[in-house]
Amino acid sequence: MRLLDGTHVDVVITDLFMPGQDGIVTLRRIRKAHPAVKVIAVSGGGFGGQLDLLKDAVLLGATVGLRKPIRPDELLRAIRTALG
Repeated sequence: MRLLDGTHVDVVITDLFMPGQDGIVTLRRIRKAHPAVKVIAVSGGGFGGQLDLLKDAVLLGATVGLRKPIRPDELLRAIRTALG
């Protein structure tokens, strides 16, 4: 978050499960402080039953949600989508 405050950033790629700060919290902070920054959320877990954190991330403002493992072409396509 400190880097976003002092640097021009077009796209942030963030995992949803991180030590220290939940990725959904990170997403919400980015959306609030830097609404123009596009966010690509990635996760290898949190799926099953009624829990789908990638779907929730998109509902909360992520441009794209990607499930790990991510192929390079899939990531490039997501970045292109985010940049419009």
